Amino acid sequence: MNVSALENAPDYAVRNCLAMYGISKPASKCQRLAAVLFDSAIASATVGIRGVADCQQVVLRAVDVDVHLRIGRKPRIILGQLLQRKANHFLVGIPVRLSLADQQIEATITDRLGEFRFGTAPAGEVRIFADLPSYRLSGDFTIQEEEIN
Repeated sequence: MNVSALENAPDYAVRNCLAMYGISKPASKCQRLAAVLFDSAIASATVGIRGVADCQQVVLRAVDVDVHLRIGRKPRIILGQLLQRKANHFLVGIPVRLSLADQQIEATITDRLGEFRFGTAPAGEVRIFADLPSYRLSGDFTIQEEEIN
């Protein structure tokens, strides 16, 4: 009887299954807070820049990881990327969650470029979590209300 070698599932299929079914690696009990390094909503108000931007940009920084976020206005979605600064490479396959008032809104997992997307981004104070191999990163930031012109 001839048996063919089994092939591994493609990386994207594994990532999608992990995200869809909420399967994550055991989270570390160690948690590190990420501080807001840059927020375009605050920076533009401080400097006095006029006009309407098409998105809000936020950069969160932990000890060795940066989280870059781009928050679209219409529709309000979040595109993000995790980058490990010292090794200067993307963090792949990391579970990422978004919560508002301690209620999870959405969960996803980073792709091969460390990128992720949340299709729902409510206005207000939100928290992002990333379950890194050695610790859980968490950071708070504010999603601005849409301006009415």
